Amino acid sequence: VLRISIDDWCRVWLNGASVATLRHDNGLEAVRLPVKLQRGSNELLLKTSNSETPPNNRLWVINCIVE
Repeated sequence: VLRISIDDWCRVWLNGASVATLRHDNGLEAVRLPVKLQRGSNELLLKTSNSETPPNNRLWVINCIVE
């Protein structure tokens, strides 16, 4: 399980495969995503934004834990 805390929206990829698109407007929120890790190295990619208003290409809060 991958537990991620984000603010506003986030797209998540694991080893090149899309895992989730998360969106909420209530501040910091934690979600649990069921994932299967490969033996050895795994690549996690997160794309986030705090709003849809350009230019808002900044990272606010991410906390990521593998349970």
